[in-house]
Amino acid sequence: MRGSKAARVVVLSPHFDDAPLSLGQSMLDGELAAEREAVGRVLVGVVFGRTNWQRWFHPTARRAPIVSAIRRAEELENARRFGYRIKVATNAEVILRTGDMDSATFLDPGLELSNDLLDDDLVEEIAASIQPWTSEASRVIAPLGLGGHVDHRLVREAARRIVSPDRLEFFEDRPYASYLSDADIATMAHHLDAVLAAHDMSPADTRPKTAKCWYPSQFDPYFLDAMAADYQAARPERVWRHPR
Repeated sequence: MRGSKAARVVVLSPHFDDAPLSLGQSMLDGELAAEREAVGRVLVGVVFGRTNWQRWFHPTARRAPIVSAIRRAEELENARRFGYRIKVATNAEVILRTGDMDSATFLDPGLELSNDLLDDDLVEEIAASIQPWTSEASRVIAPLGLGGHVDHRLVREAARRIVSPDRLEFFEDRPYASYLSDADIATMAHHLDAVLAAHDMSPADTRPKTAKCWYPSQFDPYFLDAMAADYQAARPERVWRHPR
């Protein structure tokens, strides 16, 4: 079974950092670590590889190649720390597509459930870009879309179009999940599909996960407080999937 493409596990990470933040504990000592031992690889596919989001200098579209290179380097280091392979697509993240840095244009901190504002052509483009990663995977783990980030919701909808429900799972997006109750998360999951059930992917979050997550261009108190809250509450990482 080792090395078989058909057995590959694919995590669809909208941006650089989403996969280790949301499933890093599972990669260390949970279900993804076991999958890696059995299958030989876990692939993280970063969907929006063109970015200018960082906290060190004023972001502009012209600086996007520099920022994208910085963030790719961070992701490669995290891939080494957590033991996953990485592929990066060249889709532009939302602030490059719109030129607007106002978080109100791309992030709804509440449970925004409607997909009415999603660009259907863009969903199709993203679906085409992730197709080579997902076509032969036995498990595809996409974002649930917690927090309402438009890029996360685009990836979720693209995955739903091309991956059969028996292979598709949805991870609880962190740091957003860290600030939501279990009831809020269940509301989002069941609005997406009423039969989805929560499945633990890891033991409780630990300080080693926090120590291994290395994204200096991104991490501010919002990220750090979220990880601390998960650790203090002993929350596991979860996916939502069809009953098995």
